[in-house]
Amino acid sequence: MDVKKVREDVNLKHQELHDDMLREVAVVQNDYATLYKKADIICDIVMKYVTLYESLSPQITQLYTTDNQQFGDVILMLKDLKESVLKPATSSIITPEFLSQKLTQFEAILHKQLAPLSTISNLLPTGARGTKESWRRFSCEGWR
Repeated sequence: MDVKKVREDVNLKHQELHDDMLREVAVVQNDYATLYKKADIICDIVMKYVTLYESLSPQITQLYTTDNQQFGDVILMLKDLKESVLKPATSSIITPEFLSQKLTQFEAILHKQLAPLSTISNLLPTGARGTKESWRRFSCEGWR
């Protein structure tokens, strides 16, 4: 009878250890599944950023090239305006109306030249620094 009692105790202890091991294995499997899901989410996000970058890169490069050409035109226009202002007054008199007209033309051209920048900011994800929304938020709250 003593052997039976020991055998029952051993079987009971074996069952308890088996149950404990099953619980531990379930916890490890759950942790692994959670970690796998998080890694999968991170991979998806990275892939979305790569896709976004690849889709925006040619557009940004094109806009950069166009902007360089347009800013070159603006610089030439400023040089022409400076030369007009600095010319001796023997050939013509520079009047405030003339300067006002030139500056109005310059302002109109500058607005036209800077229009593609709003296109770039519209391509950026919502809330990215430099977009209209982030500047509005900054003006109300400041950067955090």
